[in-house]
Amino acid sequence: MADMLLEMRDMARTAGFTTLTSLFELSFCEAFTIANRVELPEGEVERITELSRASRRA
Repeated sequence: MADMLLEMRDMARTAGFTTLTSLFELSFCEAFTIANRVELPEGEVERITELSRASRRA
C-alpha cells in the first residue's frame, strides 16, 4: 500500500495536483508507519526517559 501511494503521489506531483500530492504524501506516511511499526521492549520508555533526565542534569 505504501509503495502504491508513493507512486500515486509522484504522478500527482508530475501532473501539478498540489492538494492531491499532499493527500497522497500523508497517506503514504501513515501506511509506511503502520507497516514498519516497532514494538519497544518492556521498560524501554522509562529507560529512555531516565537517560533524557540525566542528560539534562549533566
